[in-house]
Amino acid sequence: MLDLLLVFIASIAVDWVWAAYIIHTSQKNPVRASFLSAAIVCLGCFITLSYINDKRAVIVMAVGAFIGTYLSIKFDKKKEK
Repeated sequence: MLDLLLVFIASIAVDWVWAAYIIHTSQKNPVRASFLSAAIVCLGCFITLSYINDKRAVIVMAVGAFIGTYLSIKFDKKKEK
């Protein structure tokens, strides 16, 4: 059960990091974009290895991805105001 919770948290994080990566890439900030790219790979590897061992993690991952994207956009909108 702890593994599924970690997949959920990692899925939220990876979607949030993807959004930040896109922002920093479009701003041509190579250091931040590169760091975020490395974070995406690490989080993605953890998630992939988790659902190889437990197929239920795919559902948890999808829910986490939805929440991560939703929160990153909501947070970015508030930052613009």
